Amino acid sequence: MRAGTIVASNYVEMAKVLGTSFVEQHPDDRFVILVVDDDPIGDLPDGVDAWRLADLDLSAADIDMMRTIYDVMEFSTAVKPSFLRGLLRTASSPAEPAVYLDPDIYVYSPFDDVVAPAADRGIVLTPHCLHPIARDLADPTEFTIMSSGSFNLGFIAVGPTAHEFLDWWQERLRYDAIVDLAGNLFTDQRWVDWVPGLFDFHRCDEPGMNIAWWNIHERAVELAAGESVVPTIDGRPVRFIHFSGYDPLTPAVFSKHQTTPRTEHADGIPIRRLAEQYGERLMTTGHVDRRFDPYPWSTGAHGLRRDRFVRRGVR
Repeated sequence: MRAGTIVASNYVEMAKVLGTSFVEQHPDDRFVILVVDDDPIGDLPDGVDAWRLADLDLSAADIDMMRTIYDVMEFSTAVKPSFLRGLLRTASSPAEPAVYLDPDIYVYSPFDDVVAPAADRGIVLTPHCLHPIARDLADPTEFTIMSSGSFNLGFIAVGPTAHEFLDWWQERLRYDAIVDLAGNLFTDQRWVDWVPGLFDFHRCDEPGMNIAWWNIHERAVELAAGESVVPTIDGRPVRFIHFSGYDPLTPAVFSKHQTTPRTEHADGIPIRRLAEQYGERLMTTGHVDRRFDPYPWSTGAHGLRRDRFVRRGVR
């Protein structure tokens, strides 16, 4: 398995925490951090490599245009298909799957068995939720999921038969990876709603995969005593938790994306204990301070600030 994530340099410390956790659980595999700007990133943990945009199969003209019309989140998601093609290209065997993980993920146990279907089916995806959502006012609502897409693309695994999908996806993300909820676009995710009708894929219903604020209400995480004990759900191992929207400086809030959470993030419960441990790792690496460093492509060559108005106008 070849795995990696995509960040700007100001989030590279977070990516290093993810890479370390991945390599600890998959010691025979390597992890790649794609850095989408040219700023220095410091030393890397054992088993972790760094790529730059020049390592992708995108043309210089496309890269220049994409980093002009997209903000940092949009750009990082727009190059994901090319990054996955690169992981497949550098795999140790033709059947080895490639895996993308968002940088705000922490791996708690191996998941190579879960991504194995990518070898035959081409694509492995995780739905945002595995059960219907109650029709009340708590977060997430059905409309929250509908606006961002059925599948969460903080995780995706692809195999050697996925090149047609990756080419199709990259063409759409070239100029249409923007956040425009009214226009039915949310970076790379809404496009993947087309996958069930167009491509063969495997839907991963493993409850220990991609646990996050949008599904924590349906997944009761349990944590036994001891620092090295793997957390579980109904006796099954937690593979990884996606700490989307978690800020170590506000530990009482599981995610900034929730206004009225379905699950209380109470002091002492397993998910909060795991979140606080994760937050301590981020604090130790210096991520909490470095995340505020400016994104280099926020300003053009002549000093023009590339705000939303400018980016949308160029697009």
